[in-house]
Amino acid sequence: MGETPTVFDVTDDQAEADAIAEAEADVAAGRTVPHETVVRWLRTIGQRSVSPARSWA
Repeated sequence: MGETPTVFDVTDDQAEADAIAEAEADVAAGRTVPHETVVRWLRTIGQRSVSPARSWA
């Protein structure tokens, strides 16, 4: 008897294609955050003064 698949074992090809298309549209429209900004935000995690990610964009 095989193991029961987990949520990580099941793929939804259409959902994955939709997510990729959405991401590509965001990049094409310039809805991105520069790498340096993400790094600065990540370095604040665990500190009392950390701000929500959206405030850094």
